[in-house]
Amino acid sequence: MNIADLHIHTFFSDGDLSPEEIIEESISRNISYISITDHDNLTGYKKANSIINKSRNSNLKIVPGIELSSSVNNSNIHLLAYFFDPNDKDLNSIIKTLQLRRNDFAKFAIKKLNEEGVNISWGDIVKNSKGSIGRLHIAYALISLGYVKNTNDAFDTYLHKIKSIYKNPFEINAKELIKLIRKA
Repeated sequence: MNIADLHIHTFFSDGDLSPEEIIEESISRNISYISITDHDNLTGYKKANSIINKSRNSNLKIVPGIELSSSVNNSNIHLLAYFFDPNDKDLNSIIKTLQLRRNDFAKFAIKKLNEEGVNISWGDIVKNSKGSIGRLHIAYALISLGYVKNTNDAFDTYLHKIKSIYKNPFEINAKELIKLIRKA
């Protein structure tokens, strides 16, 4: 029987494991197919794909995947995309734009947190990230700086409120993004 896990995040997004660790774990669980679907980032997929392609003794297959930030009716959503060309120029251009927007949100959050007396910097957030910066990395920084005890506390105390006042959502319309993915 074939087993698949098609929604995996590495530490290049908001996961905890490296691509190598995910591959080892997948093989140990007799998983046949995986897809690394990091948020707005293909680094984990590309590293895992390279490792799997070099391996001669694994039956593990990898499906190109990504979780892309988008919007529908001014609401942010995440789209899972599979079976695309990870080297597609247009797709990679959109991914770069999405990563820049993630950085813009983090900078907005830093400003708002500083206004509330929370002494946090870009460097505090970046050192908690290996790839796409997200709210979880801001939460990790708040924990390491001693402002909160855990991620739930970070979201409840600060991050939900900051997200609600952020007025620059991921403006890439879902319909347009789906068209782009289908071409890639």
